[in-house]
Amino acid sequence: MRNRIKTIVCINLILLMTSCPVLIAQTVNSRKFSKQVDRLFMEQIKATEPGAAVAVTAKRRPIFKKCYGLADVENNIPITSKTMFNLASVSKQFTAFSILLLEKEGKIKLDDDIHKYLPDLPNYGSPVTIRNLLNHTSGIWEYYSTMVYYCGYDKDDHFTLDEDVALLKKQKELLFEPGSQWSYCNANYLLLAQIVEKITGASFQEWTKSHIFEPVGMKDSFFMKNSSQIIERKADPYKKVENEFVRDNGNWTNAVGMGYLFTNIDDMILWMDNFRTMKVGGSDVIEKMFQKATLTNGNESFYGFGLGILTRSGKKIVGHSGQTAGYKTAMLYCPELELGITILANNRSINSEGLSNTIFDLYTGKKITTESTSAKEVPFIPFDPESAAEFAGGYIVEGTNTKVAVNVEDDYLHGALWGLGEDFFHPLNENKYANRSRVTFIEFDKNKDGILHVVVHGNEMTAHRIILDKNVLKSRLPEYIGSYYSDAFGTVYDFRIRDGQTFMHHRRRGDMRLQPIDEDEFFYISGFVKFNRNPDGEVTGYTLTPSDEHFCFQGIEFMKIK
Repeated sequence: MRNRIKTIVCINLILLMTSCPVLIAQTVNSRKFSKQVDRLFMEQIKATEPGAAVAVTAKRRPIFKKCYGLADVENNIPITSKTMFNLASVSKQFTAFSILLLEKEGKIKLDDDIHKYLPDLPNYGSPVTIRNLLNHTSGIWEYYSTMVYYCGYDKDDHFTLDEDVALLKKQKELLFEPGSQWSYCNANYLLLAQIVEKITGASFQEWTKSHIFEPVGMKDSFFMKNSSQIIERKADPYKKVENEFVRDNGNWTNAVGMGYLFTNIDDMILWMDNFRTMKVGGSDVIEKMFQKATLTNGNESFYGFGLGILTRSGKKIVGHSGQTAGYKTAMLYCPELELGITILANNRSINSEGLSNTIFDLYTGKKITTESTSAKEVPFIPFDPESAAEFAGGYIVEGTNTKVAVNVEDDYLHGALWGLGEDFFHPLNENKYANRSRVTFIEFDKNKDGILHVVVHGNEMTAHRIILDKNVLKSRLPEYIGSYYSDAFGTVYDFRIRDGQTFMHHRRRGDMRLQPIDEDEFFYISGFVKFNRNPDGEVTGYTLTPSDEHFCFQGIEFMKIK
C-alpha cells in the first residue's frame, strides 16, 4: 500500500521506468514536438486557473519554453518565464551540490561522521556520515511528517529551525543501521544545510548565492530566509476544493536545504545546461551526483546525491520531483541526449512528474496512447460508512504474521499493511475498494466470512480476519481511558469513549477514531497503537508505530499520566 513518505511530506521522486527504442536528438521534428508538448498542457490548464511554466532544453538551447495559466488568480496575473516558484524537494540537488563543492575544496569528507560538525546531535551508537545524509541512508527521523502528524502541529503551522532540530535531538536510536537501507528523509538535507553553515561561517542562503547561483548565472534564484519573506513575482500555490480553487500555503519552516529554493523557468534552463557544460563544479562534482548509492549489502539504491537515478528508454536519467503546499515541480536530465526538462506548477492537481516523463517519451519517439478501456476508468460509487463498517478490523496475511488494518473514516476506508504503508480507499462496488490511482485494491469476500483480498501493484495477498471477543473488548475499554505523554514528541494524547467507540484526542487535532484490530491493539488515522501493561495487568502506556515502519520511527512510547 502507498508509502506515506510519497504522499505527506509532499516530496515524490521521479520514478523513471519503462523502455522503448530511442531516436537520436537530431531526428526530432521540433515543430511537431512543440505542438505535442503544448497540447499536453493546453488540455489540462485553463487560462483563468493556476498553471505551470515549462522548459525543455536540448544540447545548448531551449527547444520549448511556454507558460500556462495564472500566478495569481485573484488579481489575474499570468505566469511568465520570470515567475518564481518554490522548488520543494527539487531543491535537494542544490544542497548536495553545495556539499560536493566543499568536498572538492578539501573542507569536508563525505565519510566524516556528522557529529564532527553537529556535535549536539544524539549519540546514535553507530556513526552517521555525510554520505548517509546525501543518499538518504542515515536512519534519522523524518522530522516534517513527525511534527505535523504526531507532535500535534497543524498542516498550516510555521516551524522554526530550533523546533526542527529540537525534535531531531529527541531521537534515541536510528531506524536502521546507517547505509543498510534507503529511506527518504527531509531531515537529512536540513542537517546538510547546517553543516554547510558550520564549515563556511556563512548562512546557507548567502553561501549558495555566491557559490552556485551567481556563478551559474541564476540571478533570480535563492533559498528563502524565512516564511515571512516577501518574494517578488511569486506564484501563489493553489489546490481545488469542491471544484473551486483555494490558496494552499501549507506549513512552512524557517529551515532550508530540503526545500524552499525559489526560482523561475529561465534560471532552471541555466541550471540544466550546467549539467552539460559542467562549468560550475566540474565533471568530478557532477558525475558524483549522477552515481547511485551502494548499500552495505551490496545492492544499489536508485538515489544518488540529491537526484534519483533510473533508466528510461534505455537511457540514464537523473531527476527529482517535489511538492509542498500547492507547488508541484519536476526536473529530469538525460546526460547522453543532453536533454533537460523542468516543470514548475502552482496547481496541486498538476502531475508535474508524470508530464515530464511524457515529454521525455515524446522527444525520444515513443508513441503516446490513451487507454480507451481499463480498470482505471471504473468510476467510484458513493461511500456508505454504515455498509463499510462491517469490513473494519484487523486481518492476518496468509502464510505470514503481517497485519492488515481497516478503519472507516467519514468519506473513505483507511487501510494499512504493517511495515509497508497505507492508503485511502473508495468503493468500486459494495465489496471492492481501490485507492485513487487504482493500483491498490482491497476486496472483501462475502461468501467466505472474514476473508480479505489485497492487490498491490498486481501482487495479490489473502488475509483472514482477527476474531475479537466483543465482551472482553467492551470490558477493557475503560482501562484505556486517560492521558498519555511522550517526552520524545513533547505532547499529550487523551483516550476517550463516546457512544461505545474509543477515540484518541489531541487538543489541536481533535478526535481520531480508534479501530480495534487485536488484543490491546488499535488502528487510527496516523498508525498503530499497542497498549502496554505491567505484570499486574494494569495499562501503563502505549507504543505508537506509523503504518509504514520506516516512515518516521519504529515505535514511540507514551506513558499514562496518573
